Amino acid sequence: MGTKVLLRLPNWVGDVVMVTPSILALTRRGFEVSLAIREHLYPLIKDFPDVNKIYKIKMRSLSSNLIFLKEVRKENFDFYIVFAKGFREGLLSKLSRSKRTIGYNVNKRGVFFTDKVEMTDNLWNNHHVYQFAELLKPSGVELKDEKVFLPVSEQEEKNISSLLLKEGLKEKEFIVFHIGSSKFERAYHSERFGKCADEIMKEHQIKIALIGDKNDKEYADSFMNECKDAVNLLGKTKLRELPSLLSKAKIFVGNDSGPMHIASAVNTKVVAIFGPGSPKKTSPFMDETLFRIVYQNFPCSPCKQRFFKECKPGINGKPLCLESIDYKTVKERIIELLD
Repeated sequence: MGTKVLLRLPNWVGDVVMVTPSILALTRRGFEVSLAIREHLYPLIKDFPDVNKIYKIKMRSLSSNLIFLKEVRKENFDFYIVFAKGFREGLLSKLSRSKRTIGYNVNKRGVFFTDKVEMTDNLWNNHHVYQFAELLKPSGVELKDEKVFLPVSEQEEKNISSLLLKEGLKEKEFIVFHIGSSKFERAYHSERFGKCADEIMKEHQIKIALIGDKNDKEYADSFMNECKDAVNLLGKTKLRELPSLLSKAKIFVGNDSGPMHIASAVNTKVVAIFGPGSPKKTSPFMDETLFRIVYQNFPCSPCKQRFFKECKPGINGKPLCLESIDYKTVKERIIELLD
């Protein structure tokens, strides 16, 4: 029997993608790996190869956390590595009866870990993939050539192939725009995205598809007003189907967001808009020839994103680091990848 490791994965889509090189590093070196993840993120990694077990956790459910803890205690893990940075996640590792617990010494959690890792300034400013990989070192593992990765099941491939056929889209003959974000202030102007998409579609005879969930409707309406011939797929795909859908797109265009990282995980070209965030920390983790970043690199970037206590909003309610980006710049980056 090999060394048993439990990985408590991060709590956001993009972070889950950026931790996948660490999962691969462990499985490829013979560790018996189990994963713990928030229930709504489970579809992303449900078919991850060479994983023993995946625990689904309802974050705010005490009973779910207690059931998880009871099951974990039976396993007697050699290592319990906590990638999520919350206090609760650290506490659960302490109560898990695992032989060694590993996590970042943040949010007053140091007492919970047998191996606490300091979040130095250098590490904080490094790419998230390497931030996460730092937590592997107490187990004797480091990244080699592992890249971000997401599995695509046969069923999801069938679902997406049917959807594309229904919507008149052909593989690698359309550009996907995802214009939503976790916060309004982090999202580039949807109408500027729409202008960009409309001009690209007309000048390069390539179809445009808009994706998102029901919460993105406001963004979608202003986008569709500018790009009326785009195929609106809002709400027509589930999280687990995104890897398959994005793998079939020629280019992904969007904000610094979870879907951007999903696109990189399936090796689709990416044009990403960065405002308050930092491409140094969360850019697509892929060959540099396959992506373009649109970023003004203001002296205040990246910020703590406490809108708007650190800066004043522009006339459209966005931070100036986004307000100052002209849609033609985005268009130019897309054309570079098309060419």
